[in-house]
Amino acid sequence: MMKSDRKLSPITSQLVSIWLIFVFSGLGLQILIQHSALRNGELGWGARVASVANDFLLMWPFLLILGLPVLGLGAWSVRVQISALRRLLQVLQVLLAWLILLAYGAEWATFYTTQQFLSYEGFCFWIEQPVQVFHWISIPLASSIAVCALMAAILLCQALPRIPSGVRSGRGRAWLAVLLCLCLTAALLGELGPAEDLPLEPDNFSDYRQTRRYLKLRDYKTGPFAFGLSSLRKNTLETSRPFPEDETIPIIRRPIVSMQEYTDGVVSSGFRPRNVILMLIESLRADQLRVYGASRDVMPTINEMSLEARAFSKHYSQASHSNYADLPPVSSHYPLRSVRSHSYPKDPSYPRVLIYDILKALAARGESR
Repeated sequence: MMKSDRKLSPITSQLVSIWLIFVFSGLGLQILIQHSALRNGELGWGARVASVANDFLLMWPFLLILGLPVLGLGAWSVRVQISALRRLLQVLQVLLAWLILLAYGAEWATFYTTQQFLSYEGFCFWIEQPVQVFHWISIPLASSIAVCALMAAILLCQALPRIPSGVRSGRGRAWLAVLLCLCLTAALLGELGPAEDLPLEPDNFSDYRQTRRYLKLRDYKTGPFAFGLSSLRKNTLETSRPFPEDETIPIIRRPIVSMQEYTDGVVSSGFRPRNVILMLIESLRADQLRVYGASRDVMPTINEMSLEARAFSKHYSQASHSNYADLPPVSSHYPLRSVRSHSYPKDPSYPRVLIYDILKALAARGESR
């Protein structure tokens, strides 16, 4: 009786090879980066290995979605007889592989510099303001990632059709099954392991939940695949729990009126025309000004103005980042929040009057300038 040695198909063996490349590269990055899951000292080695194994398993959905088009372009280019079309398909294959590897490298670079992976909000911010992002990050680091990703894409597209026979053999298939079983076992043990709870944290406005340390490690410190799936689940499946409806509590909304109607109630008889200059300084800490005890003269003009001005001893920012903190001083509104990043709509359903809009309307009537 002959023993059969079934081999993996070329596409399957190429997917397995790509998966192994990401596994070993991710494992190397976990070892090198200090605040990664594998080097996290808050949990034992069992939880760390389980979280990394979970990320390795979650590579497969992304690999099928993103890797199959790359392999399809390569397989199509082999069958095409027209030289120009074959070259075009090869260029498209390298370009697509480069974009995928560039995103992968950018995720790990973001984690290396900020200790968190690039979220949906961060990606949208980067798309809208690429110049500001590149101003913040290290240009050599960004250039190195782009060049290394391009070189890796070219080598990968050239090497995939020449997969070693050991990967496609029956023995290679057995080793693959063992590795997948080990990852699956470790990930399941991590999910079923003892809970190590964190303090209560706010969830979406009004609800509170208790989160295990392992889940935090698994979703935010292991790799871009686990983080991406966690973000996708949070943004699509989890919905914010609204405040409980209580009919005894009246909700009053001020009506939306025109600027003309809003300024009609202003009594102009006692007005004295003045120039109004409102300055908001980005990321200025109070301890950098001499009036608040700074030892260096960082902003001499502001310090000189403070000697003749009314300086307030206490200030309260309504948010920790500029896109939310800049508007309250000019609108007298608390920053609005949502489950995801909130951007003020062009035509809000609530009244929002900005101080310079009022001054402009009054100046048109000769009451301010």
